[in-house]
Formats: sequence, C-alpha cells, structure tokens
Amino acid sequence: MRKDATTFNAETEYYRKEWQDYYPLVIKLVPPGTKVLDIGSGRGALAAYLKDSKGCDVTANDVNDKALAICRKKGLKTAKFDLESGKIPGAYDVIVLSAVLEHLVDPLAALEKLKKSLKKDGRLVILVPNFSFWAARILYMIGRNAKRFGQTRHERRMGIQPYAHLQFFNRRTLRHCLEKTGYTVERWAFHEFFTKIPVPFAMCSSMLAVRAKR
Repeated sequence: MRKDATTFNAETEYYRKEWQDYYPLVIKLVPPGTKVLDIGSGRGALAAYLKDSKGCDVTANDVNDKALAICRKKGLKTAKFDLESGKIPGAYDVIVLSAVLEHLVDPLAALEKLKKSLKKDGRLVILVPNFSFWAARILYMIGRNAKRFGQTRHERRMGIQPYAHLQFFNRRTLRHCLEKTGYTVERWAFHEFFTKIPVPFAMCSSMLAVRAKR
C-alpha cells in the first residue's frame, strides 16, 4: 500500500515536524480551559500546546497507532477512530480539524456528524488551505499546480496541492458548508501579518482558519 499524506508516516518530512507554522491560527480560536478533541492530531504538538499553555482538557485523535503512541508520550489522552466511518467517543466544547477537512470525501456529512459530539454551544475550529491564495491562482494560470503524487523535491515543486487533497476551500465556500450544516461562523483567522487587513485581502493568506458555533 502506498504511503501518502493521509497516512501517518514517521519517515515523511511533514510528519517528522513537531510544529507546523499554521498552528497559531488554530490556537487563537480555541478558548482556554475547554474540553477539546483534536482530530487528525499526528504527533500531538498542537494538542499538547492546548493542554499545557491554554489549560484545555485535550483528547488527541488519529487513525495511526504510531501517532497515538507519540501523543501518549506527551501526556495526552488519545482516541483512535476514523472521522468518516467510525464513532466519535464523548462530547466536547471544541472540536479541532487542522488540515483535515480537505482530505475528506464528504465534508458536509462530516460536519453534520461532528454536531452530535459537540456540547450545547460547542465550537468547531477548522483550518484548511486557502484556495483563493494568490500563489495558488498564479500557479494554475501557468499550468504548474498539478496534484503531486510523491514527496521528492521535483514532485513537491509541481504545485501546492498534495495528492490526498480532495476538496478545495476558500472563505466563501467554507462559510457555505458550515452554514448549510447548521453552524454559525464566529471568527476568521489568517496569517498574522494579514489579520487586520480587510476581508478581500484574505487572498494573501495561504491558510484559512475559522471558529463556528453549533
């Protein structure tokens, strides 16, 4: 079986990294002291930060046993399940999907399912690649942004969308998906330099994060 971006592989550069540069966008949207489920937690660096620095009661989720073992070494509670086909244990104040929604076959069904595991007035915090990012648009215009089917330097330079990205979101489409499934959007987050710039300039941010109320 091939190893791709949806499979935790400790030998892959992405999964060797403890910290991703987009984590701060998620962190600012998670209220302190809340009960949190981090779906697709990987090595658990984000979950550990929320636990240690924001006082959250965090459960880390992944489908891979190696990933969950790393999370447990960080002192995290863990839960193994597949979001699209498995049962979500417990109820939470906040459910985090950081770089997860773009990998799902049916994101609307997943958003509906997550509502059942959120407490009353619970929140979803979602981060996705921003398909309105100016670099993405230019790469498509010049025909370079093909999906990559590997992790070599050449394959990575073919474009910004990995093989396992099935969905493509921008601010408008992500809002539409959330509102269609009964959520109320509360707050958006972009890269730090652009957070105070008006909405049309969200196209300057490669990642897009949102907090929505159940």
